[in-house]
Amino acid sequence: MPAFEHEGFSLYETGAITRYVDEAFSGPPLQPAEPMARARMNQVIGIIDNYGYRPMVRTVFVERVMAPRRDEAPDEDRVASALGKAATCLAVLEDLLGEKTFLTGEDISLADLHAAPMFAYFLQTPEGRDLMAGCPGLERWWAEVAARTSMEKTRSFLG
Repeated sequence: MPAFEHEGFSLYETGAITRYVDEAFSGPPLQPAEPMARARMNQVIGIIDNYGYRPMVRTVFVERVMAPRRDEAPDEDRVASALGKAATCLAVLEDLLGEKTFLTGEDISLADLHAAPMFAYFLQTPEGRDLMAGCPGLERWWAEVAARTSMEKTRSFLG
């Protein structure tokens, strides 16, 4: 569970932490000022949290990458079940992205930064790469996000 503390203020839950950091610290804003774009940002975060994380990360990534690292066989039934849900999530995000550079417009937002680590894990699997190949907009988006200096400097526990 992500946890954060700043000046004696403790906070948990990724969405709460990222919004607080965006508002409490200097730097370019990561939440759109325009109400429709801000609502879209919140919608995308909700989609990825409620419909993407479990199938993409908790199931496909864990079964394909983490289980073998523990010398366990992947649960193929779990993977097969998760792939349809992951495909639906990707199709929805592909539609919402459209021709925009980022998920809420031409500037990166918390939606992109929220989705990025989940995609980084999912794309370590052959199924993730196969599903992504059917989403040219998301492939373009991922290339843009993954090339950012902040992403290149980010290390996962997989190193």
